[in-house]
Amino acid sequence: MSSNFTVDATINPDFAQVEADPAVLNLTTFETFYPEKRPFFIEGTQILRFVTFGGDFGPGLFYSRRIGKPINVNLPSDGRIITEEPRTATILGAAKFSGKTDGGTSIGVLTAVTDEEEFSYRDTLGSVKTMRAEPSGSYNLFRVKQDFWGNSNIGAIVTETSREGSVPAYTAGTDWDIKLESSKYRLNGFLALSHGTKFIDKFHRVSSQSFMQQGSAGKVNFGRVSGAWTYGAGFDFTSKKYFINDLGFFRSPNDYGIGINGGYRNFIPGEFFQTYNFGGNLHLRWNYDRMTLFKEINTNAYGQFLNYWSLSGNMSYSFGGEDPYEPRGYGVYHIPSSFLIRGEIESDNRKMIIVNAEENYRVYDNGGMTSTTQGSIILRPTSSMEYTLSLGYAIERDLDRFVNSIVDTVITFAAVDPVAVYGKRDVDGIDFTLRSSILFTHDLSLQIYNQFFWAKGNFDTTTYSLLNPNRGLTPYHYSVNKDFNRTSLQTNVVLRWEYREGSTFYFVWSHGRSFFQNGGYNTNLGTNLDNTFLRTSPDNVYVVKVSYWMSL
Repeated sequence: MSSNFTVDATINPDFAQVEADPAVLNLTTFETFYPEKRPFFIEGTQILRFVTFGGDFGPGLFYSRRIGKPINVNLPSDGRIITEEPRTATILGAAKFSGKTDGGTSIGVLTAVTDEEEFSYRDTLGSVKTMRAEPSGSYNLFRVKQDFWGNSNIGAIVTETSREGSVPAYTAGTDWDIKLESSKYRLNGFLALSHGTKFIDKFHRVSSQSFMQQGSAGKVNFGRVSGAWTYGAGFDFTSKKYFINDLGFFRSPNDYGIGINGGYRNFIPGEFFQTYNFGGNLHLRWNYDRMTLFKEINTNAYGQFLNYWSLSGNMSYSFGGEDPYEPRGYGVYHIPSSFLIRGEIESDNRKMIIVNAEENYRVYDNGGMTSTTQGSIILRPTSSMEYTLSLGYAIERDLDRFVNSIVDTVITFAAVDPVAVYGKRDVDGIDFTLRSSILFTHDLSLQIYNQFFWAKGNFDTTTYSLLNPNRGLTPYHYSVNKDFNRTSLQTNVVLRWEYREGSTFYFVWSHGRSFFQNGGYNTNLGTNLDNTFLRTSPDNVYVVKVSYWMSL
């Protein structure tokens, strides 16, 4: 529209050339956060973004992946098999207006409309029926931010989400980032409000009610961010009815906490290091039900050697706390104290070959442990080629985890209301990923993504217990087998040719296959590979996409 402002609009967009999300093992009650990869929503996000928790690029009041989100269809009680289902909600159209005035005012507006989605299934009598999988919806956002004092700014946001058959949901917020004394000190934070009919219940499920309700959240931090010595302190909170997941992202409300941090950093090359830093922080957290969620102290250090290799690590001790989430609402579990140690080493990232290795190890006072080992190699044989090979191996041993909920009239505290059954769980996971990027010419490139993922879990039935009112575990005879074994393979190949300036041709091949088995914890890797490649049908998608740039 001008040199400062841009309008982007799209009708029935297709993002087939976008790399698939990696497979992950999520055994918690919390939703997995995936970063945005679709070009239309990535462009201009520095203006639209309203971060709440999780750092400068973490989730907040605007999570663009809610627009055109994946759809999970549940087979109805009278169903035998699903015959046709949508993968995602269809985006009928979307538009963005974004830019910044000469006076330092950033403005962002976004609107999008998605279509109603249906799925069909065959019932137990053989008849094919159709049901709605997702209602049509509209998503709207207005964001403004004003710069002042050079590096400081203050902003506001309003979002609205409407779906057919339900009342609109709203969120609003203000955020600030104020630099003082020539950016020596920083005061930043936010305050947000939600207004809608959805909330997260005690089972940590999204529920709806007939009347509107309000929730709030906020954060304020103050600290010294310039100079050799840095320090800071902060406070944040979320109310019980805070819900922003219609268009935002947030995992769990009903808590508040404080954090204190301090550290030292040196940027002057010395006898051993180009640069180094070290520090520590204290994090305390509670909820409004008078529970201490956790108390944790952490120390960390980083150093880059004169040869540009780097080494980092941290240690933390958690004093334990109360966990109302893992029991799925059937009680509260007392988390034992634990100790974490982490180390990472990386070679000179200016070289043709870059090596990285990382280890995380946590041990609990009751004997449980978790370990994550990761390594990667980046090869850059020429400036136009890059290959990244990464391997991750994660395990957990003897962790007390939720199995099921039961009512047992023989047990006094389980005679009427259901209580949680716990058991010691072992989990193993392997993640093998290969990324390739080849630039043949300045306008012809090839990108390849491959991931093999294998995860398996086992509950020791001899350790089953009931979660008692004292937040401890009482031994209990329970024989249900909850073992699992799953594998998946994902491949994404994108050939991109810019055949004229601004105009692009894409050829895309997406290949996926997965295998799931109840039980099978002792199945070896070779058998899992056979199950994935020989006992599953692949899901192949071939796409040709052409865009043509017209100068008006």
